[in-house]
Amino acid sequence: MASMRRRAGAESTPQERTPGAAASAVPVVPLAPRWLALGRDGRLSAYATAGAALVRWTEQTPGSDVWTGPDTLPLPDGAVEVTLAQDPDLGYVHLAALRPGGAEGVRPQILVATQFQSGRPLSEWHPLNLPDAVEQVTPGQGAPRLAVGPDNELMLFFQHRGKGLWVRIRDTQGRWNWWKGMQGQWISAPVAARAGSDGSAELLAPYGKGAVHWRRPAAGKPFERLGQPEAKADVRSYVALETAPGRATWFWRTQDGGVQAWRAPADGDGPPEPAAVGCTAGSGPVAAARTLVDGHDCTVLVQRGADGRAEVAAYPTEAEESDVWWTPTGGPGTGTPGMLADGSGRLTLASIGPEGGLSICRQKDDEPGLAFGAWHAVGAAPGR
Repeated sequence: MASMRRRAGAESTPQERTPGAAASAVPVVPLAPRWLALGRDGRLSAYATAGAALVRWTEQTPGSDVWTGPDTLPLPDGAVEVTLAQDPDLGYVHLAALRPGGAEGVRPQILVATQFQSGRPLSEWHPLNLPDAVEQVTPGQGAPRLAVGPDNELMLFFQHRGKGLWVRIRDTQGRWNWWKGMQGQWISAPVAARAGSDGSAELLAPYGKGAVHWRRPAAGKPFERLGQPEAKADVRSYVALETAPGRATWFWRTQDGGVQAWRAPADGDGPPEPAAVGCTAGSGPVAAARTLVDGHDCTVLVQRGADGRAEVAAYPTEAEESDVWWTPTGGPGTGTPGMLADGSGRLTLASIGPEGGLSICRQKDDEPGLAFGAWHAVGAAPGR
């Protein structure tokens, strides 16, 4: 696996930059924690917010370096904390946003919408009232998160600092159940949720001393509180990757900038110690994916390094004890880099630059080991 570690990076061609171009007046921020999606037609899309709008870039054809957009999709008035999840079977992209209560008597809501096909308009935003215990929400006090299980089961989680955690599920027939409380008044930041290919689901909820882990074994089963891993992490940095059927590896950013990985023990006796993944510091959540490297199942991570550039690392899946090297690539970006396999299975890295434009680079398929090609600017900044 030495060749994989040595080549776990991309050609360090800087992202293209228009001479003399100033930074975008309106910050362009990738959606968190995920902002890339692959449609059923094999085209990738990238999503970010710019002021009061959602912006989207879409491949013109699968695997192309020509992208359409940015399409500007206005958000409902007052919408914040936009997040997305994708149906693993149908490819639908589900979005959720929080609309805090404004004038007296106006209750806060979660707004949900769906994109059914790549590059197409969104459905109408559907409002969902928050639990009765939540009368008002100020920005930064609460946030929604989504996870999509098999058969288009949509799970919506809402965390409110000081009030607790709730889950609301839309079944496979499109009917929303009512909110179910999961306690957790001590939760200090948005939860991270994931749905497994076997119908299982789990989440990590951060609090002052670490995180609390919930899991359900299958669709229709209740969530059970299982344990508290030593996961004292940077706020909003928890992400999960399914590394075996029904089993997730969780990643988070430590407060000194490092990355740690953790898996719940199979017997449920108690969480093992998290493992450090390399020693390079960065910021924000990582993007994680699995791919075959020289016939080996490997986990690939990309982070925003200390200098703002994307950094790539790879190692045999669930073997965090391996030597892991972070390799910088491209130019400075804004927010978390993205990563997803394209329509042909090649990993694609994405970054939004200081001017608000989109750049990508792709995994090479004609060389041994893990290698990425040069970066290409594929999408202009909004308004340009």
